[in-house]
Amino acid sequence: MDLAHSLKIKYGLPNNPSKKKVIIWTAKTNVNIKNGLDAEESGKLAAQETFSDFETMLYGGQADTILSLLAEAKKR
Repeated sequence: MDLAHSLKIKYGLPNNPSKKKVIIWTAKTNVNIKNGLDAEESGKLAAQETFSDFETMLYGGQADTILSLLAEAKKR
């Protein structure tokens, strides 16, 4: 799985985010989870804070869950 592409689809981004943005999103999402938010809410909040083009596109495919995206991030 290409994590950057998955984040693009999940959060309606026009382009794949940079490696740096993916790392920032991963860190913010993990902090949100540790602070008690559920995974989906944590990922969405982190995306809103990280990607200036959040939800500017709409894709027809089903997006991955936050937990599967975080598992992919750990592999890198």
